[in-house]
Amino acid sequence: MKNSITLPRCNGILIHLSSLPSPYGIGDMGSGAYSFLRYLQKSKQSVWQILPLGPTAEAFAHSPYMTISAFAGNPLFISPELLYEEGFLNKQELNDQPSFSPYSVDFTTVSTWKNTLLRKAFTNLNKDRESSFHSFL
Repeated sequence: MKNSITLPRCNGILIHLSSLPSPYGIGDMGSGAYSFLRYLQKSKQSVWQILPLGPTAEAFAHSPYMTISAFAGNPLFISPELLYEEGFLNKQELNDQPSFSPYSVDFTTVSTWKNTLLRKAFTNLNKDRESSFHSFL
């Protein structure tokens, strides 16, 4: 084969982002993902294969293979912890959460809580931008 590409042999794991441990009801792009990457590096893994990360729907049992958009990301994977670290949420907003199972995702409860949290973060972001804009003037 004249135009073939030779890739080095490698190994890895398939795990969906939602399966990572998180105190917020679903695995996200926060500290659980960073810890998992460090684990992969220490165990000499070179590939993390993930399932699609698009927004899911209850009508399709929240299957990552039946996303409602091929282009959008799932807002449930935004880390509340990182929003707190960036100053978009306060400690009370972060700690005001329902009791989540460490073994499975209750998409209805997680969606309701995280969407409320994301709206608060957005409001806080806009307050910060508004004050920055006025100080700029």
